[in-house]
Amino acid sequence: MTVFEKIISSERKNYAIECDNGSFEIGGCRFAIFDYTHKYVKIPGCPASPRELQWYDFTDKEIERTWLGFEKFARKFANESAPINLKKSSKIYHFCNSYVALYCEDAIIVFKNDGIITAPDVIKSGFVHIPEAFVPFEENHIAYLDITADSLICSW
Repeated sequence: MTVFEKIISSERKNYAIECDNGSFEIGGCRFAIFDYTHKYVKIPGCPASPRELQWYDFTDKEIERTWLGFEKFARKFANESAPINLKKSSKIYHFCNSYVALYCEDAIIVFKNDGIITAPDVIKSGFVHIPEAFVPFEENHIAYLDITADSLICSW
């Protein structure tokens, strides 16, 4: 089974390593899962990743404070915001700002276009490009709070 086949499989979590910020990884491909049965709220103002903040000379304590503050803000913001509607679809894809969204039967899988999974892989598996399809993370500095599972999903 290829990395791509594992990611689009409904058993993907059995193969995945859980990463920070609500993401998973299989074979070097990091991805996020947006389950159709969950409710999500878009959270603005997502800070840079802890790794990126280190490059800007943030201390470990500053990075921890930044992210704890953002998580607290996200939960408060979510209480006052309407959830987004993820329309269930199957076997479609779209890409925007280096992110690819695959609409599988059970969830939308989002990953960065880094060459591990290629367009021919996606097309050979029967996915059809729909330019109107929503791509989570396409907007800069937007995170998502999964209010069903109470978990924050951020880009990486």
